[in-house]
Amino acid sequence: MNEKSEVWLCHNKKCDFVWFVDHDDTIDSDICDECGSKLYNTFITMEEYFYIKSISEDRDFIDAMIELKQKDIIEFKTKIAQFRAQVEQINVTEKTKKETTASQVRCPYCNSNNVNKISALSKSASIIGFGILSKKIGKQWHCNDCKSDF
Repeated sequence: MNEKSEVWLCHNKKCDFVWFVDHDDTIDSDICDECGSKLYNTFITMEEYFYIKSISEDRDFIDAMIELKQKDIIEFKTKIAQFRAQVEQINVTEKTKKETTASQVRCPYCNSNNVNKISALSKSASIIGFGILSKKIGKQWHCNDCKSDF
């Protein structure tokens, strides 16, 4: 799976099931594993999906962006560039905050101060990939020494 993988979503808007499919792969079934509804190819890449989800997790917004890509690719690319810039700015802000607070935060397991704040993008990717099984739900910090999240 890579950034250029296509995103398949469930037709059921209440279902959060997402499937990432590489261009050279085929899907075995177009039925959602979670709710049994039909899946559809959004024709957006995994990278575009992460930028869209970082702005809003509202399904109507996501559907509007999918529709925008189909109707006006130039406007879609402009929006994605804006979203990317916002995410990068958030990451810069988080990095600055991390640098000022990381020296104060210590890992509760190994007492190391070699910790990083878990970014919103990293949390989103983990939640999208692993769902409720994500180890990053409710965690703010990652210890680079013992590799624990806390």
